[in-house]
Amino acid sequence: TGAKSEIYFDVPDYWKIASPWRSIEGESNAYIADDWDSLHNNSITLGEFESIHTISNGFDLEIVLLGDFPAAPDLVTNTINEIIPIYLGIFPNTPPTRYLMTYLTGQSEDAEAFKNGAAFTTSLNISADTQIFWADFLAHELFHYWNGARVRTEERWEGNWFKEGFTDYYANIALRNRDVLSEAWLIRRMENIFGNYLYFNFSSAFNGLTIVEAGKNKGRNRFGVYDAGWVLAFALDNEIYNRTNGVKSLDVVMTALYTRYQETGQRLDLETLLEIASTSTGLALTPFFDEYLKSRTPLPLVDIMKTFGWTSYSNNYANEYYLTVDPNADEGAMARWNYLTQQRFPKKR
Repeated sequence: TGAKSEIYFDVPDYWKIASPWRSIEGESNAYIADDWDSLHNNSITLGEFESIHTISNGFDLEIVLLGDFPAAPDLVTNTINEIIPIYLGIFPNTPPTRYLMTYLTGQSEDAEAFKNGAAFTTSLNISADTQIFWADFLAHELFHYWNGARVRTEERWEGNWFKEGFTDYYANIALRNRDVLSEAWLIRRMENIFGNYLYFNFSSAFNGLTIVEAGKNKGRNRFGVYDAGWVLAFALDNEIYNRTNGVKSLDVVMTALYTRYQETGQRLDLETLLEIASTSTGLALTPFFDEYLKSRTPLPLVDIMKTFGWTSYSNNYANEYYLTVDPNADEGAMARWNYLTQQRFPKKR
């Protein structure tokens, strides 16, 4: 329901409380959950633990570290402080927010996003050497605060390619733009994603599924959800940029979706998503979605990457894709690549 709940904790004086809820002013260890979903679909931490706390334009983020993470505070804080301003720029008018993220040591790498937080298990130490894993993890789950928790798709809708793939795309581009991760990392990641996407389109193992249909089972059809969604976001971003002469990007679509759905409780359906993509950009994008989302026509990645100054080599059967710098690329192509990876999200001055 939409009813608010008050939560009170009776804990030893030396215990700390990390909660995704708002504190009740003037009360000790007392909080307010704004609705039932916020109350039961979240995580809390009680006891003795280390945490990182940062606030950016009203976005109040705490990250709890349950494990041996000696180098984590500075590394994680620096990463988050680079990423949050980008997300707040894409999703303007985000209200003052309390958000809790919890890291736990575990046997495997996994995560779950909630309405006002996220929880992670990792077998890796949080260090500079493992940043390619945990920073991407962190940036991905944080983006779900907007794309997943506020812009929510229909239950059991074939939209996981949007929720997961678009989220991963933004996380990766943001990390690269702010030099949290290197160009070599992004290229290697793109090679893996492109290879998996083309294998999804090529292999009979996926029974002729389109990206839309693959979303019904994101575990089994991961290549058609995370990877295909990433590629679709990248190609759509490029399509919008080219057809508006660099005036607009995929950001305007994400902003429009958030503006419409952020606190309404309504769920986004497929046709409305496609409609908003066209109306927010002023472009007729139906042919793009019909060809690359609703059919198994593979996106022309070789041609797209050539416009960014890269030569492609691929083997769809073995889900292999390799990128090398095109020695004949003109200055315009390399400028487009530099814009995407270094200037797409400039720091505000």
